[in-house]
Amino acid sequence: MACFVYVIFGTSRDINLGPTAVMSLLVAEFAHSIPELAALLALISGLIQFAMGLFHVGEKLLYMCSTDENDDFSNSIWIDY
Repeated sequence: MACFVYVIFGTSRDINLGPTAVMSLLVAEFAHSIPELAALLALISGLIQFAMGLFHVGEKLLYMCSTDENDDFSNSIWIDY
């Protein structure tokens, strides 16, 4: 469901919003097999993501970095791909 919402409100089609193994392990360690804690963590992280998108935090962080850093980061991702 998050991917469909991100298609409408997001700015990058290449970001992975799905669950990954590392995030699943971190949530399992935090929740201690209590599903309500895992659901609360998902809700809080979703609200933080929504607020960051609403206030365009990514654009502000991008402008704080120099152009060379952004170019190097983009090139290294392209090389790894």
